[in-house]
Amino acid sequence: MFNAYIHFFLKFLDQSWTEINRGSFACQLQKPLFQIDESKSRLGFWDSQTRTIGISGRLLLSHSEAEILDVLKHEMAHQYADEVLGAAQNPGETPHGSAFRHAAARLGIQHHARYAAKEQANPQLRRIQKLLALTQSENPHEAQAAMMKAQELMARFETDLGSGFQNFFYQFLGKSIPRKSLQHQLISTILVRYFHVAAIWIPSSTLLNPKTVWLLEISGTASQLEVADYVHAFLHRELKELWRKHQGKNPMAKGQRFKRDFQVGVLKGLIEKLATQQTESSTVGGSLIHLKKERLNQFLQERHPDMVSGRKMTYRRSDAFHAGLEKGKQLEINKGLKSSKSDNHRLTSG
Repeated sequence: MFNAYIHFFLKFLDQSWTEINRGSFACQLQKPLFQIDESKSRLGFWDSQTRTIGISGRLLLSHSEAEILDVLKHEMAHQYADEVLGAAQNPGETPHGSAFRHAAARLGIQHHARYAAKEQANPQLRRIQKLLALTQSENPHEAQAAMMKAQELMARFETDLGSGFQNFFYQFLGKSIPRKSLQHQLISTILVRYFHVAAIWIPSSTLLNPKTVWLLEISGTASQLEVADYVHAFLHRELKELWRKHQGKNPMAKGQRFKRDFQVGVLKGLIEKLATQQTESSTVGGSLIHLKKERLNQFLQERHPDMVSGRKMTYRRSDAFHAGLEKGKQLEINKGLKSSKSDNHRLTSG
Protein backbone atom coordinates (compact mmCIF):
# COMPACT_ATOMS: atom_id res chain seq x y z
CA MET A 1 0.00 0.00 0.00
CA PHE A 2 2.89 2.35 0.82
CA ASN A 3 4.25 2.03 -2.73
CA ALA A 4 1.04 3.58 -4.07
CA TYR A 5 1.81 6.79 -2.20
CA ILE A 6 5.48 7.16 -3.14
CA HIS A 7 4.83 9.38 -6.17
CA PHE A 8 2.43 11.54 -4.14
CA PHE A 9 4.93 11.97 -1.30
CA LEU A 10 7.84 12.74 -3.63
CA LYS A 11 5.75 15.37 -5.40
CA PHE A 12 4.86 16.96 -2.06
CA LEU A 13 8.54 17.09 -1.02
CA ASP A 14 9.53 18.54 -4.39
CA GLN A 15 6.90 21.29 -4.27
CA SER A 16 7.52 22.11 -0.61
CA TRP A 17 11.29 22.27 -1.15
CA THR A 18 10.75 24.69 -4.06
CA GLU A 19 8.53 26.99 -1.99
CA ILE A 20 10.92 27.01 0.97
CA ASN A 21 13.95 27.60 -1.27
CA ARG A 22 12.21 30.56 -2.87
CA GLY A 23 10.87 32.04 0.36
CA SER A 24 13.88 31.59 2.66
CA PHE A 25 16.93 31.23 0.41
CA ALA A 26 16.03 33.38 -2.63
CA CYS A 27 16.38 30.28 -4.86
CA GLN A 28 20.08 29.86 -4.03
CA LEU A 29 19.79 26.09 -3.67
CA GLN A 30 19.91 23.63 -6.56
CA LYS A 31 17.22 20.96 -6.42
CA PRO A 32 18.44 17.68 -4.86
CA LEU A 33 17.17 14.15 -5.27
CA PHE A 34 14.38 13.12 -2.90
CA GLN A 35 14.12 9.74 -1.23
CA ILE A 36 11.53 8.05 1.00
CA ASP A 37 13.69 6.75 3.84
CA GLU A 38 12.74 3.33 5.24
CA SER A 39 14.99 3.66 8.30
CA LYS A 40 13.15 3.44 11.63
CA SER A 41 15.85 5.30 13.56
CA ARG A 42 15.75 8.75 11.96
CA LEU A 43 13.32 11.37 10.69
CA GLY A 44 15.42 12.45 7.73
CA PHE A 45 18.90 12.93 6.29
CA TRP A 46 20.96 15.01 3.88
CA ASP A 47 23.69 13.23 1.87
CA SER A 48 26.06 15.77 0.32
CA GLN A 49 27.83 13.15 -1.82
CA THR A 50 24.69 12.02 -3.67
CA ARG A 51 22.86 15.34 -3.14
CA THR A 52 19.91 13.49 -1.61
CA ILE A 53 17.35 14.56 0.97
CA GLY A 54 15.63 11.59 2.58
CA ILE A 55 12.45 11.83 4.66
CA SER A 56 11.10 9.02 6.83
CA GLY A 57 8.26 7.03 5.28
CA ARG A 58 6.71 6.60 8.72
CA LEU A 59 6.74 10.38 9.15
CA LEU A 60 5.04 10.93 5.77
CA LEU A 61 2.38 8.31 6.40
CA SER A 62 1.28 9.10 9.91
CA HIS A 63 2.44 12.54 11.01
CA SER A 64 1.12 16.02 10.35
CA GLU A 65 2.23 18.30 7.55
CA ALA A 66 3.70 20.72 10.11
CA GLU A 67 6.01 18.01 11.47
CA ILE A 68 7.05 16.89 7.98
CA LEU A 69 7.91 20.44 6.91
CA ASP A 70 9.92 20.96 10.08
CA VAL A 71 12.10 17.94 9.22
CA LEU A 72 12.38 18.98 5.56
CA LYS A 73 13.60 22.43 6.63
CA HIS A 74 16.17 20.80 8.90
CA GLU A 75 17.63 18.85 5.99
CA MET A 76 17.49 21.92 3.74
CA ALA A 77 19.52 23.79 6.37
CA HIS A 78 22.19 21.09 6.02
CA GLN A 79 22.07 21.46 2.23
CA TYR A 80 22.40 25.25 2.44
CA ALA A 81 25.27 24.98 4.93
CA ASP A 82 27.14 22.58 2.63
CA GLU A 83 26.44 23.94 -0.84
CA VAL A 84 26.09 27.69 -0.26
CA LEU A 85 28.19 28.34 2.85
CA GLY A 86 30.80 25.67 2.08
CA ALA A 87 30.56 23.74 5.35
CA ALA A 88 31.28 20.43 3.59
CA GLN A 89 34.69 21.74 2.46
CA ASN A 90 35.61 23.16 5.88
CA PRO A 91 37.30 20.45 7.99
CA GLY A 92 36.73 22.46 11.16
CA GLU A 93 32.96 22.75 10.69
CA THR A 94 30.71 20.36 12.61
CA PRO A 95 27.38 19.08 11.18
CA HIS A 96 25.44 21.48 13.40
CA GLY A 97 28.08 24.20 13.52
CA SER A 98 27.94 27.90 12.67
CA ALA A 99 27.00 27.39 9.00
CA PHE A 100 24.08 25.14 9.89
CA ARG A 101 22.95 27.49 12.68
CA HIS A 102 22.91 30.39 10.23
CA ALA A 103 20.80 28.38 7.78
CA ALA A 104 18.46 27.24 10.56
CA ALA A 105 17.93 30.83 11.67
CA ARG A 106 16.91 31.83 8.14
CA LEU A 107 14.38 29.00 8.13
CA GLY A 108 13.06 29.78 11.60
CA ILE A 109 13.85 26.34 13.01
CA GLN A 110 15.94 25.24 15.97
CA HIS A 111 19.61 24.63 15.30
CA HIS A 112 20.01 21.40 17.28
CA ALA A 113 19.38 17.96 15.82
CA ARG A 114 17.88 16.90 19.14
CA TYR A 115 16.21 19.02 21.76
CA ALA A 116 16.81 16.50 24.56
CA ALA A 117 19.13 17.39 27.41
CA LYS A 118 22.73 16.23 27.42
CA GLU A 119 23.35 12.66 28.48
CA GLN A 120 24.98 13.93 31.67
CA ALA A 121 22.16 16.00 33.10
CA ASN A 122 22.73 19.08 35.22
CA PRO A 123 23.10 18.03 38.90
CA GLN A 124 20.07 20.14 39.79
CA LEU A 125 17.99 18.33 37.17
CA ARG A 126 19.14 14.94 38.48
CA ARG A 127 17.97 15.93 41.97
CA ILE A 128 14.59 16.98 40.59
CA GLN A 129 14.32 13.64 38.76
CA LYS A 130 15.02 11.72 41.97
CA LEU A 131 12.46 13.73 43.90
CA LEU A 132 9.79 13.13 41.27
CA ALA A 133 10.54 9.42 41.53
CA LEU A 134 10.11 9.60 45.32
CA THR A 135 6.56 10.92 44.96
CA GLN A 136 5.44 7.33 44.32
CA SER A 137 6.11 6.57 48.01
CA GLU A 138 3.37 4.67 49.84
CA ASN A 139 3.74 7.24 52.63
CA PRO A 140 1.55 10.21 51.58
CA HIS A 141 3.52 12.66 53.75
CA GLU A 142 6.82 11.56 52.19
CA ALA A 143 5.32 11.79 48.71
CA GLN A 144 3.97 15.30 49.31
CA ALA A 145 7.25 16.46 50.84
CA ALA A 146 9.14 15.15 47.81
CA MET A 147 6.85 17.00 45.38
CA MET A 148 7.13 20.26 47.35
CA LYS A 149 10.93 19.95 47.41
CA ALA A 150 10.93 19.22 43.65
CA GLN A 151 8.86 22.38 43.04
CA GLU A 152 11.31 24.38 45.18
CA LEU A 153 14.34 23.04 43.29
CA MET A 154 12.66 23.70 39.95
CA ALA A 155 12.20 27.33 41.02
CA ARG A 156 15.88 27.56 41.96
CA PHE A 157 16.86 25.79 38.74
CA GLU A 158 14.88 28.42 36.82
CA THR A 159 16.77 31.14 38.68
CA ASP A 160 20.14 29.67 37.68
CA LEU A 161 19.06 29.34 34.06
CA GLY A 162 17.59 32.83 33.97
CA SER A 163 20.82 34.47 35.06
CA GLY A 164 22.68 33.94 31.78
CA PHE A 165 22.21 33.36 28.06
CA GLN A 166 19.39 30.92 27.42
CA ASN A 167 18.84 28.57 24.52
CA PHE A 168 15.19 27.81 23.86
CA PHE A 169 13.94 24.94 21.74
CA TYR A 170 10.58 23.65 20.62
CA GLN A 171 9.10 20.18 20.45
CA PHE A 172 5.88 18.52 19.29
CA LEU A 173 4.22 16.45 22.01
CA GLY A 174 2.25 13.29 21.34
CA LYS A 175 0.35 12.64 18.12
CA SER A 176 -1.81 15.03 16.15
CA ILE A 177 -5.48 14.86 17.17
CA PRO A 178 -8.70 15.61 15.22
CA ARG A 179 -10.00 17.96 17.91
CA LYS A 180 -8.77 19.59 21.11
CA SER A 181 -10.71 18.20 24.05
CA LEU A 182 -10.86 20.02 27.39
CA GLN A 183 -8.64 17.25 28.79
CA HIS A 184 -5.96 18.04 26.21
CA GLN A 185 -6.17 21.74 26.97
CA LEU A 186 -5.98 21.23 30.73
CA ILE A 187 -2.86 19.08 30.34
CA SER A 188 -1.20 21.83 28.29
CA THR A 189 -2.23 24.31 31.01
CA ILE A 190 -0.53 22.16 33.65
CA LEU A 191 2.67 22.06 31.59
CA VAL A 192 2.70 25.85 31.21
CA ARG A 193 1.80 26.78 34.81
CA TYR A 194 3.81 24.23 36.75
CA PHE A 195 6.54 22.90 34.44
CA HIS A 196 7.82 26.16 32.96
CA VAL A 197 7.23 25.69 29.23
CA ALA A 198 5.26 27.73 26.71
CA ALA A 199 2.63 25.90 24.67
CA ILE A 200 0.56 26.46 21.54
CA TRP A 201 -1.92 24.30 19.62
CA ILE A 202 -1.10 24.33 15.89
CA PRO A 203 -3.68 23.48 13.21
CA SER A 204 -2.33 21.24 10.44
CA SER A 205 -3.37 18.22 8.36
CA THR A 206 -1.92 14.90 7.30
CA LEU A 207 -0.86 14.40 3.70
CA LEU A 208 -3.47 11.71 3.15
CA ASN A 209 -6.36 13.52 4.86
CA PRO A 210 -7.13 17.23 4.32
CA LYS A 211 -9.18 17.53 7.52
CA THR A 212 -7.69 19.75 10.21
CA VAL A 213 -5.71 18.08 12.99
CA TRP A 214 -4.16 19.75 16.03
CA LEU A 215 -0.59 19.46 17.22
CA LEU A 216 0.72 20.55 20.63
CA GLU A 217 4.01 22.42 20.40
CA ILE A 218 5.92 23.34 23.56
CA SER A 219 8.94 25.63 23.92
CA GLY A 220 11.56 25.88 26.65
CA THR A 221 15.05 24.80 27.58
CA ALA A 222 16.22 21.29 26.76
CA SER A 223 15.79 20.19 30.36
CA GLN A 224 12.30 21.72 30.60
CA LEU A 225 11.22 19.92 27.44
CA GLU A 226 12.43 16.62 28.88
CA VAL A 227 10.42 17.13 32.08
CA ALA A 228 7.31 18.31 30.19
CA ASP A 229 7.48 15.36 27.79
CA TYR A 230 7.48 12.94 30.70
CA VAL A 231 4.61 14.71 32.51
CA HIS A 232 2.53 14.84 29.30
CA ALA A 233 2.88 11.09 28.69
CA PHE A 234 2.34 10.28 32.38
CA LEU A 235 -0.91 12.25 32.60
CA HIS A 236 -2.39 10.67 29.48
CA ARG A 237 -1.60 7.20 30.83
CA GLU A 238 -3.02 8.01 34.27
CA LEU A 239 -6.26 9.42 32.85
CA LYS A 240 -6.90 6.15 31.01
CA GLU A 241 -5.99 3.98 34.00
CA LEU A 242 -8.00 6.00 36.55
CA TRP A 243 -11.07 5.95 34.29
CA ARG A 244 -10.72 2.19 33.85
CA LYS A 245 -10.63 1.69 37.62
CA HIS A 246 -13.54 4.08 38.18
CA GLN A 247 -15.65 2.18 35.65
CA GLY A 248 -14.81 -1.08 37.41
CA LYS A 249 -16.28 0.29 40.65
CA ASN A 250 -19.14 2.15 38.94
CA PRO A 251 -20.59 -0.06 36.16
CA MET A 252 -23.27 2.52 35.35
CA ALA A 253 -20.65 5.15 34.48
CA LYS A 254 -20.51 4.53 30.73
CA GLY A 255 -20.13 6.73 27.68
CA GLN A 256 -17.98 9.65 26.60
CA ARG A 257 -19.91 12.20 28.67
CA PHE A 258 -19.15 10.45 31.98
CA LYS A 259 -15.56 9.80 30.88
CA ARG A 260 -15.05 13.48 30.05
CA ASP A 261 -16.53 14.63 33.36
CA PHE A 262 -14.34 12.23 35.35
CA GLN A 263 -11.10 13.03 33.53
CA VAL A 264 -11.71 16.78 33.67
CA GLY A 265 -12.26 16.36 37.41
CA VAL A 266 -8.95 14.51 37.77
CA LEU A 267 -7.06 17.30 36.02
CA LYS A 268 -8.85 20.05 37.94
CA GLY A 269 -8.01 18.24 41.18
CA LEU A 270 -4.37 17.96 40.17
CA ILE A 271 -4.27 21.66 39.30
CA GLU A 272 -5.62 22.51 42.76
CA LYS A 273 -2.97 20.32 44.34
CA LEU A 274 -0.08 21.72 42.29
CA ALA A 275 -1.25 25.28 42.95
CA THR A 276 -1.20 24.63 46.70
CA GLN A 277 2.23 23.02 46.54
CA GLN A 278 3.57 25.89 44.45
CA THR A 279 2.30 28.39 47.01
CA GLU A 280 3.83 26.46 49.89
CA SER A 281 7.18 25.91 48.17
CA SER A 282 9.98 28.43 47.92
CA THR A 283 9.59 31.44 45.61
CA VAL A 284 13.34 31.97 45.27
CA GLY A 285 14.39 34.21 42.38
CA GLY A 286 10.89 35.29 41.39
CA SER A 287 12.03 38.29 39.35
CA LEU A 288 14.57 36.25 37.37
CA ILE A 289 12.00 33.53 36.71
CA HIS A 290 9.57 36.19 35.48
CA LEU A 291 12.25 37.62 33.18
CA LYS A 292 12.99 34.18 31.77
CA LYS A 293 9.29 33.56 31.13
CA GLU A 294 9.12 36.85 29.23
CA ARG A 295 12.05 35.73 27.07
CA LEU A 296 10.38 32.38 26.48
CA ASN A 297 7.10 34.05 25.50
CA GLN A 298 9.06 36.29 23.13
CA PHE A 299 10.61 33.17 21.57
CA LEU A 300 7.11 31.72 21.10
CA GLN A 301 5.82 34.99 19.63
CA GLU A 302 8.68 35.06 17.11
CA ARG A 303 7.88 31.50 16.05
CA HIS A 304 4.14 32.16 15.81
CA PRO A 305 3.57 35.90 15.25
CA ASP A 306 -0.06 35.37 14.23
CA MET A 307 -1.12 33.19 17.16
CA VAL A 308 -4.49 33.90 18.77
CA SER A 309 -6.08 32.72 22.01
CA GLY A 310 -8.61 29.90 21.76
CA ARG A 311 -12.06 29.97 23.33
CA LYS A 312 -12.57 28.61 26.82
CA MET A 313 -14.39 25.28 27.13
CA THR A 314 -17.05 24.58 29.75
CA TYR A 315 -17.53 21.43 31.83
CA ARG A 316 -20.19 19.84 34.05
CA ARG A 317 -19.81 19.47 37.82
CA SER A 318 -21.43 16.02 37.84
CA ASP A 319 -20.89 13.15 40.27
CA ALA A 320 -18.27 11.76 37.87
CA PHE A 321 -16.51 15.15 37.90
CA HIS A 322 -16.34 15.21 41.71
CA ALA A 323 -15.11 11.60 41.79
CA GLY A 324 -12.34 12.57 39.40
CA LEU A 325 -11.59 15.73 41.40
CA GLU A 326 -10.78 13.67 44.49
CA LYS A 327 -8.56 11.31 42.46
CA GLY A 328 -6.72 14.26 40.97
CA LYS A 329 -5.96 15.70 44.41
CA GLN A 330 -4.30 12.37 45.27
CA LEU A 331 -2.39 12.00 41.99
CA GLU A 332 1.40 11.92 42.19
CA ILE A 333 3.59 12.49 39.14
CA ASN A 334 6.08 9.69 39.62
CA LYS A 335 8.41 6.98 38.32
CA GLY A 336 11.16 9.20 36.94
CA LEU A 337 11.59 11.09 33.71
CA LYS A 338 12.89 8.51 31.28
CA SER A 339 10.35 5.71 31.53
CA SER A 340 8.37 6.84 28.50
CA LYS A 341 9.39 8.59 25.33
CA SER A 342 7.27 9.48 22.35
CA ASP A 343 8.10 8.38 18.79
CA ASN A 344 9.38 11.90 18.17
CA HIS A 345 12.21 11.29 20.66
CA ARG A 346 13.24 7.95 19.24
CA LEU A 347 13.59 9.39 15.75
CA THR A 348 16.24 11.97 14.94
CA SER A 349 17.10 14.24 12.04
CA GLY A 350 20.51 13.93 10.48
